[in-house]
Amino acid sequence: MTVKKPYVFGIGTAKTGSHSLAAALERLGLSAYHTGSNKFKRNESIWKQLVENHKENRSPIEGITGFDALMDHPVWEMYQEIDKHVEGARFILTYRPPEDCALSWSRMIHKQYKNAGDGVLKYWKDNPYKRFMDMAIKHVDGVFTYFHARADDLLVLDMRDESKTKWNLLGEFLGIDPPKDEPFPKKFAHQHWEIKNELL
Repeated sequence: MTVKKPYVFGIGTAKTGSHSLAAALERLGLSAYHTGSNKFKRNESIWKQLVENHKENRSPIEGITGFDALMDHPVWEMYQEIDKHVEGARFILTYRPPEDCALSWSRMIHKQYKNAGDGVLKYWKDNPYKRFMDMAIKHVDGVFTYFHARADDLLVLDMRDESKTKWNLLGEFLGIDPPKDEPFPKKFAHQHWEIKNELL
């Protein structure tokens, strides 16, 4: 039996639609691991492996099996490392306007401040909205610069597009027939957690 190893990587920052991407990939038949969601559920083994691999200068996916796709932090920070170590890797940059991401992130942390970890709170001390927006802009710029003239390796998935457009782009990029006349997943919007007062 072939052991699954990640070859699809979501490299959009937080609040760009990574939960929605994970659900879409699952709908296409791929197994997806969203680090933030699983860390919240205390299913942290793969997240810990990613962090440990980075610290030890190993291949980012060393020791990681059972999934076709990885996304969320620290995956989106490691795209250059992944590209150097994973032959045939496919990268998906989920995109929302940085100011929208900053608002969504700030609203979430404001609501859940007491439960936030130190890594998150560092952005909250001074100008959290602007700092997050600047980080998101820098990341998108970096991705476009790094993947210059490599359209076959990077898909930009604008989450503002219509469902049909997103499905077709994703299916074509991965060589998988997309579902027809089906809404593209929309997960973890603030309506999903803020009104219910829960993160997941």
